[in-house]
Amino acid sequence: MSGKPTRIAFAAAGAVGGSYAALLYFPRDKGDAAGKDVGIGPPAELYLIARGGHLEAMKREGLRVGFPDREVIVYPDGAGDASSLLSWGEMDAIFLTVKSYSTETMLDIIEPMVGPDTLIVSLQNGLGNEDLVAERYGSERTVGGVAIIGAERRGPGRIYCHHIGRLTMGPWGHSTHLSSRLRALAGMLEAVGIPVRLTEDIRGAKWRKLLWNAVWNPLTALTRLTVDAILSDPGGKRLAGEILDEVLRVAEAEGVRIPPDARNRNLRPIGDLYPGFRTSMLQDILEGRPTEHRAILGPILEGGKRHGIPTPRCETLYALLEAREI
Repeated sequence: MSGKPTRIAFAAAGAVGGSYAALLYFPRDKGDAAGKDVGIGPPAELYLIARGGHLEAMKREGLRVGFPDREVIVYPDGAGDASSLLSWGEMDAIFLTVKSYSTETMLDIIEPMVGPDTLIVSLQNGLGNEDLVAERYGSERTVGGVAIIGAERRGPGRIYCHHIGRLTMGPWGHSTHLSSRLRALAGMLEAVGIPVRLTEDIRGAKWRKLLWNAVWNPLTALTRLTVDAILSDPGGKRLAGEILDEVLRVAEAEGVRIPPDARNRNLRPIGDLYPGFRTSMLQDILEGRPTEHRAILGPILEGGKRHGIPTPRCETLYALLEAREI
């Protein structure tokens, strides 16, 4: 990331990847009180991996990304499927935003874009994705990420982003050194208005996000209800609390630093902040896609067995979601 344009790929340009691509494509002046877009131009060359109707719509009309206060149409430097990547060349950074069950396939696909200095940043749900990246491309290229974002696909070539919060990133593997490449990437993201925090404890950050995901993704998927609808029912709220307690006990046994208010924070309504928000697993269920239950609940079950901690409610959620996909 020197004097040449920074080259960034999103693998793939679904709801999460597309939302971040939109912010990089059309930066906002953070000092503009009116919240107007400013045409200062993208700070990076953008390459978006997609397929099927989503890709075809993107090629015809650009990628349309709606935010609560604006819509951005992204015309990337490259948009294509696996067959396009050979002509794109090496990237400075590749953001993995594909579903966790497709990680290994995507790692094969992105190989032509990975150079000696490429950073591969996993913004995926659950645990285990970064380990797969490190096994394939080395820990020195691997960056863990926690994205606080609410976004969803609304048809081919169309995305709506309810909210983008802080993006936490950190090195994966034995070294916790924050490299100059990672600092430069964080600086570029900050410059377009994405709040970024760098940490030397990205494993802990991933676990702390899992506290919420392991409760609400499975519950909303199985009931087809929103978080707030479940919380409004006394029995639903009690069950959510019991599931969270199992996850908390496993996380603490794994050595994760848990904030004192973690239980209350993960059991509070979110409708006022994110009206109409549907969890990613609920979106998957409604659209007939596989879910990420193995990456989200699997670590809880494995940790429970490792530390002798009973996790009957998490086991039940896992079994129900697993049965759906047989």
